[in-house]
Amino acid sequence: MARTAILDAPPAAAEAVLGAMRAVALEHGGPGLTEMDRETIGSAALIVLGLGEVDVDALAPVDPAGLASTVADEEEAARALRMLSVMSLADGEIDAEKTALVRAYADALGAAPDYLDILTEAAADEIAQAAACIVRKNAESFPHLDSSRLSISAVAPFFPYKDEGAADPELEARYKALGELPAGTFGHHFFDHFHKCR
Repeated sequence: MARTAILDAPPAAAEAVLGAMRAVALEHGGPGLTEMDRETIGSAALIVLGLGEVDVDALAPVDPAGLASTVADEEEAARALRMLSVMSLADGEIDAEKTALVRAYADALGAAPDYLDILTEAAADEIAQAAACIVRKNAESFPHLDSSRLSISAVAPFFPYKDEGAADPELEARYKALGELPAGTFGHHFFDHFHKCR
């Protein structure tokens, strides 16, 4: 019976990704995997990589050089790094040591994804810098907008959050009201853009 997978990777590369995921899970953790770690790696094996049920605890951790030796091209490297980044967040926290290990895999694979900079800044409690990076990336999705000249202080009042990180219901309502504007207006297009890209 042919294996079905969301990502089509050779078995050796797929197994190396799982081993690297285990290594990330064990970085700066307890003596073993958490239940969430096991579920994340097991789901990656079964659903994403199509390897079927695997014994997660029997997987040997794979270091950055070992992963790099099995990855065939840039596309496979990018997919592997996305999976490792998700693994680093599986327990619901941004951990500086796990993020640093993901960056070590990125270096070994010769990749430098922008989202890793955001994770690194957030892991270092540099939330303002991480937010600024997110704003710049968001701005790049607007045609003809020069995001290199974008000032974080200039757009901060438009964030749908207060300084302490709590949602701002008044600002949220103002955004939603843009969707009620007539089709063809800038406000309606603005609402549509973010609604479709959320």
